[in-house]
Amino acid sequence: MQVELFEIFQVLTPVILAVVGWGVRLVWGEIRSLRAEMREYVRQETCRVHRENIQHQLNSLRRGE
Repeated sequence: MQVELFEIFQVLTPVILAVVGWGVRLVWGEIRSLRAEMREYVRQETCRVHRENIQHQLNSLRRGE
């Protein structure tokens, strides 16, 4: 009985590790994707704020303030 269980564990252990490894790989891929999206969003928002600030300065100069 114990030998059978040990043989089953010998087979199941690599399978379980492979499934867990695959899951970890998927999670890391998702994290990388979210980081890239966040970086792009921050870049776009920073550029937008800079453009608005420059436009405000140009408008102020045109009005002679």
